[in-house]
Amino acid sequence: GPKPCFGVDLCRSFLLGRCNRGTKCRFIHDQEAKDAQAADAAGDAAGDAVGDQSPGQPAPAEAEEQATPAKSSVQDVAAALFGDSDDSDEIIEVTVDLHENQPFDDSQLVRLLGYYAEDHDDEALVIDFEGLGLGDQARSEAVRHLLERGFSEPPAKAKTIAKVLGVLVRQGALTAQAIYHPLRGCLDELEDWIIDNPQARDFYTALAHAALEDRATARWAFAPLIGHPNSAMLTRNMSADCLRALHAAGQHR
Repeated sequence: GPKPCFGVDLCRSFLLGRCNRGTKCRFIHDQEAKDAQAADAAGDAAGDAVGDQSPGQPAPAEAEEQATPAKSSVQDVAAALFGDSDDSDEIIEVTVDLHENQPFDDSQLVRLLGYYAEDHDDEALVIDFEGLGLGDQARSEAVRHLLERGFSEPPAKAKTIAKVLGVLVRQGALTAQAIYHPLRGCLDELEDWIIDNPQARDFYTALAHAALEDRATARWAFAPLIGHPNSAMLTRNMSADCLRALHAAGQHR
């Protein structure tokens, strides 16, 4: 039978023209809302550029009528509004700016985790995460949030979070440095995590195994342990592979 409805939220990825889940998506794909957002973004971002049009270019209202709202990218909307003029580059730059340095919203990460738990689509995960437009500070907050959830969740959910972090690092959506300080912060509170969740150690084990899926980038999960006073609480029952990776991380400090 049909899948149950999990909510009435619009799919952010679809609105950005990036959702490739099709019928698997648990959120609403509303073409009218998408068209309206594309037109609004193009109109707002054009701003002064429209006022400086050269003779022969259509007026803003005419340009909006000529635009094709169903275009899914900023470049297509700009081309529809300005053709081959230099203004198209300006609207692309301004519109992209609007999507960068967005504040951190934990509900967006909950949605990404739900998506990934359902479809295990690495490519879609990276697209969705990068589509959040997080600046450096918000990205650090997002990583901290994922780590805190991982240390507090039961093993099955914690393993999914570990895989998500592993994918984001392997695909270049997160750097090792972006993981280092948030993970060190969680290690500072490791005793409290274990008191609240006796299985908290399992999350770090899952992180280590996720990192070892690509040994070239695996250092991100091990470097934060080097020299930390609580590291022994995690290394006591560590596998030989993990211990070798930890040793390698220590050699490259």
